Amino acid sequence: MKHEGKVYCGVDVAKKHLDALINGKTVRFENTVKGSRSLMARAGKVHFVFESTGGYERLPAWMIMAAGGAASIVNPARVRHYAIGIGQLAKTDAIDARVITAFADNTHPEPAEKPSKQQRSLTALVDRRQQLTEMRTAKTNRLETAGDSILRKMVQKHLRWIEREIKSIEKKIAKTIREDADMKKKAQCIERITGLGKVCSATLLAHLPEIGTISRQRATALAGLAPYNRDSGNPAQSRYEGVLHPLG
Repeated sequence: MKHEGKVYCGVDVAKKHLDALINGKTVRFENTVKGSRSLMARAGKVHFVFESTGGYERLPAWMIMAAGGAASIVNPARVRHYAIGIGQLAKTDAIDARVITAFADNTHPEPAEKPSKQQRSLTALVDRRQQLTEMRTAKTNRLETAGDSILRKMVQKHLRWIEREIKSIEKKIAKTIREDADMKKKAQCIERITGLGKVCSATLLAHLPEIGTISRQRATALAGLAPYNRDSGNPAQSRYEGVLHPLG
């Protein structure tokens, strides 16, 4: 769809795939580095529009911006309310690439700003720490059921490696925040709140960098806490289960 020469490409994002409306047809790509490159090559010079979907949209959106393309990340609630308002779908219908494209063609969302190298690095580090923490939990549970002494030693060795990696990543996270004046100031404000420590502040800064510059309502929507149906991804998965970003 066009508006003053601009072509929008709505992309429905899930954990494992991307459904994009290209030349009037929905085309599926893997939500991977390779899939994102294929999406850009197939769609051409268009303005990509993604829903904010628990972080699953970051890899393709950031790759597009790094390549000099235009990408917007929009609030799913706005898309749904728009579609319901014009009678395109019922309250329980899934939002698809066609609906996202129609929303963009009528609202003309502004392109998102390319995240800084520090922001991308922090997000990758925080996501990796989360992965390692989950691995540690799994290995600890495995240790509790390991009766054979050789197996126990192997699991314990792996656990020690995971602990070292977590500590190393935490140092890198602290260094990344400390060397960025804006991040450092925000982290200090967050950690003044009772019950919120360094892990929480790093997670917020990694996945909600807009914090401190937007309203509470918008922050709630971006964090995935607004009361709207979740149609993408796996409900059993965390909304902040991230992916590593290869952008340097």
